[in-house]
Amino acid sequence: MTDKKPHEPIEMGAPTSTFAPEDPVRRNTSRLRRMQDQVQPSEGGGSPSLLQRLKAAPLDIGATRVAYEEGEVPPRSPTGAMRQHSGLVQRKISAAKVREAQAQATDDNWHKLTQEEMFKFFHSSISGLTDAEANEQLRLVGPNKITEPPRQSLLVTFILNCLGGFSLMLFGASVLAFVVFAIEKTQQDLFDVQTLALAIVLIIVILITSGFQTYQEGQADSVMASLMQMAAEDSFVVRGGRTFKIPSADLVPGDIVKVSVGEKVPADLRILEASELKVNNAPLTGENIDIKLGTEPRHETLFEAKNIARSGCTFTTGSGVAIVFATGDNTFLGKIAEATTNAETPDTLLKREVRRIIFFMSGIAVVLSGIVLGLSFGRGDKWYVAIVYVIGIVIANVPEGLLPQITVALTLTAQRMLDRGVLVTNMEIIETLGAVTVICSDKTGTITCNRMTVSHLYYGGELHKGPWTPGAKDLALYDASDPNFKQLQICATLSTEATFITFESDVLKRQARGDASETALIKFFETVQPIEEVRASNPRAGLVPFNSTNKYMVSVNTTNEATSTHRIFMKGAAERVLPRCTTWASAKGEQPLDDDSRAEIEAMVLTIAKKGERVLMFASMPYDAPEGDLTDEGGEPIFPLSGFTFTGLISLVDPPRPTVQAALDQCASAGIQVYMVTGDHPATAVAICQSLGYQLTPCEVLKRTSDQNPETTFCVVHGINDIPKFTEADWDFVFECKQAVFARTMPEQKQAIVHHLHKLGAIVAMTGDGVNDASALKVAHVGIAMGSGSAVARDAAQVVLLNDDFGAIVDGVREGRLIFENLKKCVAYVLSHLVPEVVPFLITIVGGFPLGIQTLVILFIDLGTELFPAVMLAYEEPEDSIMLIPPRTPDQDLVTVKMMLLTYGLIGLVETFMCYWGFVWVFYKEGFSVNQLWYTNTDWATEPADFTAEDETLYMNLCLANTKYEGSCADKSQWYDYRQTALARAQAAYFLHLVWAQFGNIFCRRTQVNSGISAERMKANPRLLLGMLFSLCIGILVIYLPGLQDICKVDPIWIKYVFTGCWIIPIYVGLEELRKYLIRRDLPHHNLLYRLTVY
Repeated sequence: MTDKKPHEPIEMGAPTSTFAPEDPVRRNTSRLRRMQDQVQPSEGGGSPSLLQRLKAAPLDIGATRVAYEEGEVPPRSPTGAMRQHSGLVQRKISAAKVREAQAQATDDNWHKLTQEEMFKFFHSSISGLTDAEANEQLRLVGPNKITEPPRQSLLVTFILNCLGGFSLMLFGASVLAFVVFAIEKTQQDLFDVQTLALAIVLIIVILITSGFQTYQEGQADSVMASLMQMAAEDSFVVRGGRTFKIPSADLVPGDIVKVSVGEKVPADLRILEASELKVNNAPLTGENIDIKLGTEPRHETLFEAKNIARSGCTFTTGSGVAIVFATGDNTFLGKIAEATTNAETPDTLLKREVRRIIFFMSGIAVVLSGIVLGLSFGRGDKWYVAIVYVIGIVIANVPEGLLPQITVALTLTAQRMLDRGVLVTNMEIIETLGAVTVICSDKTGTITCNRMTVSHLYYGGELHKGPWTPGAKDLALYDASDPNFKQLQICATLSTEATFITFESDVLKRQARGDASETALIKFFETVQPIEEVRASNPRAGLVPFNSTNKYMVSVNTTNEATSTHRIFMKGAAERVLPRCTTWASAKGEQPLDDDSRAEIEAMVLTIAKKGERVLMFASMPYDAPEGDLTDEGGEPIFPLSGFTFTGLISLVDPPRPTVQAALDQCASAGIQVYMVTGDHPATAVAICQSLGYQLTPCEVLKRTSDQNPETTFCVVHGINDIPKFTEADWDFVFECKQAVFARTMPEQKQAIVHHLHKLGAIVAMTGDGVNDASALKVAHVGIAMGSGSAVARDAAQVVLLNDDFGAIVDGVREGRLIFENLKKCVAYVLSHLVPEVVPFLITIVGGFPLGIQTLVILFIDLGTELFPAVMLAYEEPEDSIMLIPPRTPDQDLVTVKMMLLTYGLIGLVETFMCYWGFVWVFYKEGFSVNQLWYTNTDWATEPADFTAEDETLYMNLCLANTKYEGSCADKSQWYDYRQTALARAQAAYFLHLVWAQFGNIFCRRTQVNSGISAERMKANPRLLLGMLFSLCIGILVIYLPGLQDICKVDPIWIKYVFTGCWIIPIYVGLEELRKYLIRRDLPHHNLLYRLTVY
């Protein structure tokens, strides 16, 4: 431990407690209480301390500090300090630990214990713990820090990627290439540049592809880093009756801490004293609302209790005194950290598909390598010659460029999504997003605008709708010229304190200083009459500010009325304002507020409130104010607070975003189920759903009848009340319902929802914005965080909605479906050229035909000429309306049997025939016939000095039969050079014809049903032609660049040899277009041709 710096003291008087005597001590039934019952008494004979009961690992500490003198407490930071830590990941921990962490959060009853019970439980008092007690407890429970789980370093990840999948096969091929090079150099004194270059290039390919994989996997899971940054740096703690400033890491349960505005909550606290103390839980819940804290819980659950402050949140106003009841991993934040870091994120569907491709292609490579090795040995080849053939088979069967092509294609798609306000942190998730079958969406800020808006207005005895009112087609719009509306407008404007701080022309975009309700009011009435104009005409003379006890606000303003000098305006909760009214403003003028009128107003308040809207009541009365202050010496108002005239009602609601309705319609047509999962009241959630088209009658799941039909049910689930009682039958019923909403949902219940959807085989996308959503975001197939949410939520998710718009999720689904279709095209295009790369080795070994393509050239195809055109397929537009079809099922693989049969059995053979046409044509023009080339490859590259008598006779006859060779057959060296030049030119032709064949193939692969060469299709993706141009440039460099052509063992060929086999391309493309036409002719029926060839 490092030495701690001494702190300056504050002199404190003897602590005095304001705590009232409480009832006899109640026993806590939490996990800590159960541990208490199992421990032995301490050595001193007294009852053991709580921290002794915890039996934590010891931690030696040393602290030297001096108490602060009174009045010398340093000023506290307005924002709080932040601690930097590295991000950590631990994915494979038992799910039982997650459930245990969740169970602890629900078993604790700290909010219900009396203050005396808290003191007795922790052996503490208002004077705090002594230094000795605190040090002993710190030794037992450890520091107030979240335990950092181990993580795998990027270097280890990179090494594992180098030794897995395709990389392992390529690594083996590289080793073999180095071995062959070494043997040729030591035994034959031959410096084989191509073999050495092949070995080096394979290592480079391994490093590049492994780098791509590591980059994807190394998108650092920085959830833990963000959680650690939420920790408070220092705290003011009472120890032995004196106040000290200590590192928050040294806090222990039972400590008494003093808190103030601007500070972070250092641990989980139970409030003992509060003076206008408010906390903002946005870092945890994502809801940017200040919550007033006090000494009473005012709620049954610990999560909702108003006398609890949770670690990581921020005090926004006031001051207070609290007792620490949980530190480190036992805090609410610590349990979230454990659940989040232990949560195992499902593999992306694309990762599964890539593993499947690797397994399949590796299997083919191993089988063919075994066959080639056996044939080569059976023919009497030297072992290192056989190894060279095996290397060629391995390289030909491994699509080295596939992973980079997929990564680049996903990167391009991610950039398009970013332009739409969707940030993708794990690009593989894009394809999974396209397969999503269920979206669990938060309400606030995702489906709704996250701003309060005026909904209903009640004045003159009639209800009117505002600019956005859910389900109010039959209501009349408010009338700004109505006298009663004018009274309501003036009353609402003058009884608010919110003001604008920006002045955009669009009022809704303006920022305001004030709470959400008042901001909504001034934004609404600003469009009627500028609020500052109204306020300037009616200056304020007195004010009774709103507080949680009175639940109303009163403003006294001067007026130009003939009957009075001032008017008193009141705004507040209906149950507090209406009893103070004696008259009401009807359509016929001011009327007495009799019982019938009062009942009518109360019924209207209840009707609007049932829609989940917040209702504010307004009233006013004339007043002749005296000279001077309007308050007495005690600050109490001297003006009347009764005898008001009821002016009207205004309801507020957080409205759905304008894009949400269209997005939900698209989800319905695309076969995607959307569930709203919110912490709001069920009435609010139901009202929002009904405004978005949920027409079925709501039904509480636990109150359903035995014959309830889920197909006609709008299921309403109360998370806190219902989910703990759920059986599997209840879960099944909810997810069978045509419409459903989850309200009052706890964080751990969101994770339970995801797990049960997983059991049903659903591909789940979960949205969230708070720290408490992090674990659910991780266990979902696709975690979607709000850009305005907490850093922890953004780190846990793979997708971030920068503008918090639900409509952007649907855009992401469309891109995901499109990329899956385009990846199929890409994979089919890449697999097509594997056959013309493998067949030359088989024909050479079986029939002794000269090798058509060198192994190193294959790498230039896979990583060069193929790369750019394949990537450009990512820009292809969909053939069908992909948002009008259901999501793909898990058995719809990226690579199917039909695709393999088409690419290997048809396209590959056509391309092989075309390549061999160009290959043989060069030999023909060089004076060799096809019959003469069989069984000549074994010694084709053998030096004349190494010929056997049989070889010399064979090649002498070959020379004599050649019709183009003008040299002397007796000059063996000259004949050898001629043969080598002819082979190098033929291999160059083979390589170029494979490039041309793939050019024709890419026009066929860009569609499966529609025409691939139509003018519309060509205009839709001009980048494809640019990719083909890059491919052509690489092909030219391989053939014509000096030095490179020597390494690749090719020779520049004349133009007459370059396109000899290209006559096959228009025939093949024409047949493909005919196939597509015949399929389109019978659509929407899927004829036999469709079923056989569309994958």
